[in-house]
Amino acid sequence: MSKNKKLISMMMALCMSASLMTACQSKEEPPQEPPVSTEAGEEQGQDTEQDAQQDSGEQNAEQASEDVCKITIQGFCTETEFAIESGDTVYNILKKTQVDMGATKNGDSIFVDGINGKYAGDEGETSGWVYTVNGERPEQSCDKYEVKAGDNIVWEYVTE
Repeated sequence: MSKNKKLISMMMALCMSASLMTACQSKEEPPQEPPVSTEAGEEQGQDTEQDAQQDSGEQNAEQASEDVCKITIQGFCTETEFAIESGDTVYNILKKTQVDMGATKNGDSIFVDGINGKYAGDEGETSGWVYTVNGERPEQSCDKYEVKAGDNIVWEYVTE
């Protein structure tokens, strides 16, 4: 192999490594401000407006942390958490991972052809990407299956 071909091969490998390292990264929430202590002289047992707002914020934070799902993409990321929005589907969560993805519309459904350069048919006629939710393979296309809090989505490349 010539020096130019070797150099090009090495550069392509580095680019692919960099894209894989950045795939499946969820956006982190900014750090929360520490709670504000109450002023001296307030009677214990009485909630102030500030205390009520703080309690409400803690409840919202707890609820927000519960409204997540995890996604694993074989060979790319493992159990990465993403916040769930109302109506999110398995396909929406896959798009949130920002992996390089190919998909085609088949009637009113979406079929995921490829993820990060690995496509259906690459390893035989019946090879391709399939997904499971909580260990079960749904009978719906990924754009129809609505995700619930706590769901564990796994995308796996199968050859049979």
